[in-house]
Order: sequence, then structure tokens, then C-alpha cells
Amino acid sequence: MTFSQTTPSLSPAIADLVRAFPLPAAAVHLDGLVGFVNDRLAACFGAACLETSALREVISRSDPVWRALRLRTVSGEEVDVLAQSIRHFPYVILMIDDTTGAECAGEVEGLRRALLERQGVIPVDAGATTDADGRSHIDTVMDAEMTRSGRYKQPLSLALIEIDRDGAAGKEDERRAAYPVLAELMRTLRAGLRMADQLFRWDDDRFVVLAPVTDYRHAYTLATGLRIIVQKHEFASGSPLTVSIGVSELMDGEQRDAWFGRAERVLRDSKDTGGNSVAVDPRGRADAWVVSGETRPSRLVWLDSYECGHPLVDAQHRELFELTNELLEITTGGTADSARAHDALQRLLAHVGRHFADEERILASIEYPFLRTHRLAHRELLQRARAVAERVAAPGQGYGQVVEFLTTEVVANHVFGCDSDFFALVRQHCSTGTA
Repeated sequence: MTFSQTTPSLSPAIADLVRAFPLPAAAVHLDGLVGFVNDRLAACFGAACLETSALREVISRSDPVWRALRLRTVSGEEVDVLAQSIRHFPYVILMIDDTTGAECAGEVEGLRRALLERQGVIPVDAGATTDADGRSHIDTVMDAEMTRSGRYKQPLSLALIEIDRDGAAGKEDERRAAYPVLAELMRTLRAGLRMADQLFRWDDDRFVVLAPVTDYRHAYTLATGLRIIVQKHEFASGSPLTVSIGVSELMDGEQRDAWFGRAERVLRDSKDTGGNSVAVDPRGRADAWVVSGETRPSRLVWLDSYECGHPLVDAQHRELFELTNELLEITTGGTADSARAHDALQRLLAHVGRHFADEERILASIEYPFLRTHRLAHRELLQRARAVAERVAAPGQGYGQVVEFLTTEVVANHVFGCDSDFFALVRQHCSTGTA
């Protein structure tokens, strides 16, 4: 990363938010340029801490989940901290909690709200139209996500959504009266998206969804869910509304216009079949990455190298994989059984809660020195998982966001990240019979 406090695209308003934030914080551009570091971060850890692999991982994920890690202070002392980041294109705002993880919860939420208020999107309201500034913003977001996709070897897909013109909002003579319907449609679409997905209005009848860490197969499943949600939604106007969707995954070396063009072409195929359907361009780079080992497949595979040596912990980690794969299988097919998905999710959440409690008891018995930080990470993960699960339990909601959270945060990042930190100590105690 390169440091600069004079990056032109970092707005003064965002710089002021980071400067005034009570925790150590920084704004990092998606191309790796550090736009701003506040005084608290500079004094506690120094700007060089942003070069560490632990913080680079937090920045690359850019989601509202605290991660436990260790950082070296400017005085040379290693301390336990929690870190999270919030995406604000073209920047990621990094926050480091070196207190207890609770004192600044209000300030974190305040910063999140302030960033959302300043994140420009094309509005949908009475008389709203697509303008050059709004289209420029979408282009900026797409370019930034394309850069991230290549850097971190994560697939990226887009879904181009168009209202079927025989619907209430599609007729020329009704468009002026249709803006409330468009606003309701956007709210309906958002209800079917995951946490990382982004929705934009492209023009009068079309919308764009960017789906990070998603190959064309899973983007097709996501798009199909959106189509069904719209079809089943009872709009306030009383008139039914359907959409057609074209899906494409970014390919190696592809430019933005070519990528978007492939989505437009398959969207036309979808419209030609009569509308209310989804068409996908079955090409992308995720398949090649999986074959080369550069990215993870959608199914979790247990390896012996994941074992820590403690029979109970290892057995529970294996069961965590099995329960997660069961939920993946139910929710990523063409048609998900909501009753089975709900049952699988509840069993998975119950297992996670039991596992966290058992793991903390075992770590306390061997006097794991970073138990407090580990316990905080457990509490944050479980609270977040339950909150996401409550949201998807609402009528019309999809399971994509909770599956993504559980597989990425609870399984991949926690088991392979935080938990791996205590493996050596557990193995040592298991070998002597003291664990």
C-alpha cells in the first residue's frame, strides 16, 4: 500500500468523518492507496500497520463484522484488537477497536449511517431520472469491484434486470405515474439480495445488481430468486409486475462495457422467450480459479490439516462443515424448500452456539492467553448470525445472505483464521493429557 493524505477522490466530508472517529481508523482506496489515517491510528499503531496481512484481509473483506487479531503498537508491544471495515466507494473505511469491543458501538453505527447517507445512488421518486452523475457513480463502483475481483481472486457477476413492458410500469403512457411502483420494486429487489450485493437503477425500466464473490451459477440462482420475489409481490398499485434478467460473470481481461454487453445479450434472450425469466451467459473465470486452486469451491471440504488435536473441537468443526454443506445444498439449487432451509439453518445456529461455548470452556482450561478477545469474536459472530437469520425468516426473503455469512465468516474466516491461532497450544496440551 502507498500512503497519501492528498488523494483527490477522498472527499473532505469523508476525511472529516475518519479524522473525528474516536477509534483508530483509516480510509484505504480499492487500488491500495491509503487516503487518510486519523491521529488515533497513527499514534497507536502507525500507518505501517496497514501493510500487515491481518489488516489487509479485513480491508479486502470490507463487511461489518469484527475480527480478532493482534497488532504491534508503535512502542513495539503486541496487543489484541478487533477490526472491521465498511465499503464506501472507491474507499474502504477501516476501524480498529483497541478497547473492549463495546464502548464505541454507537460511534461505529453512526459512522456507518453517515457513510450510507453520503454514498450517492440514483434515486427513484416522483420525477426521478437517470443522470450523468449517477451513471458515473455506477461505473466507478463496477470498476472498483472488477479491480477487487482480480486482486483477491474472487468471482464477480452482474444481473441486468428489466421490467417486462406488458407490466404496469412498462407502458409509455403510464411511466410518469409509475415512479412509486419503481420505488416499491427496488425495495422488493433489495429484500432478495445478500449483504454484499449492490442494487442500482440503470434507466427507466432497468436495474443492475452487482454480486461479489459469486460465479455465474450462483448468480443465476440469485437472479431466479429475485424474479420469483417480484412475481409474487403484491404491489400497492394492484397491478402485477414481472421482470426479465440477464446474468454474466466477469471474465479474465474483460472490460466493463464488454461484460455489461454480455448481460444485455442474454437479457434479450430472456425477453424473447416471453419475459418473466432468467438467462445466463455460462462463462466466467471462477471455474478456472477453482481448478487451479486459486479460489474456494462452493462446497466445504474437510481436510485432516484442519484438525487441532482436541477430539471434541475437531468433531464439532467437522459437524459444522456437514451442517453448512447441508444448508448450501438446500439453498443453492434451482428451487429451495423454505421449510427444510429453515430447519437446517436453526440446527446450524444451535450447533454454532454449543460449539462456541464448548470451545471457550476448553480454552479457559488450558489458560489460552487471548481468550477474552476470542470470546468477543464469538459473541459478535453469533449475534450477527442470529440477526441475519431473523431477517431471512421474514416473508419473501432469500437465504443467500445468511449462507454467505456462515460460510465466509463463521466457517472460513473464524475456523481457519481465529481458531487456528490456538491450535498449537491445544495440540501441546492434548499431547500431555492436560486438555
